[in-house]
Amino acid sequence: MKSKVEIDPKLPEEWAEFHVHELTPKLQQVIQLLEHDEQIWGYVDQIVKPLALAQIISLNSQAGKLYAMTEHGSYQS
Repeated sequence: MKSKVEIDPKLPEEWAEFHVHELTPKLQQVIQLLEHDEQIWGYVDQIVKPLALAQIISLNSQAGKLYAMTEHGSYQS
């Protein structure tokens, strides 16, 4: 599946749009995660990953950037 992320801080509201052949259980899970504010997005090695708030051990700021620490590593948020 192709994916594209456009970052625009001026957007009044964030939204996601999917164009798919069928609604799979995995896609339903992604949609459910997107619809609930129980996560943040983390970046590591130019890969974007959703991080459940329950996964985050700590947040810290370094050089004007926010980092979320999980048991699996550090993600820039």
